[in-house]
Amino acid sequence: MRAVVIDGPGSIRVDSRPDPVLPGPDAAIVAVTAAAICGSDLHFYDGEYPLAEPVALGHEAVGTVVEVGAAVRTSRPAMRCWCRRWPDAGPARAARPGTR
Repeated sequence: MRAVVIDGPGSIRVDSRPDPVLPGPDAAIVAVTAAAICGSDLHFYDGEYPLAEPVALGHEAVGTVVEVGAAVRTSRPAMRCWCRRWPDAGPARAARPGTR
């Protein structure tokens, strides 16, 4: 997959990343169709937050559910949703199905 990443102050690029895999039974994979940056992204760009490795921008996104874990009960593949969490931020309570 492709991602817009910041790898240092003022340095943004498009990068290839591995396709995601489900991290657990309570997770979902979403094919992102649009994403936005937020204030935390700008802090990385301005050099106010240190970067140990490149960070993918646009963690507030809309898209279509591609795959869900066995414990997911409120989302299913092909469902449209919005997400506002970092991928490693815990349970996907922020994914809201059915928004247009």
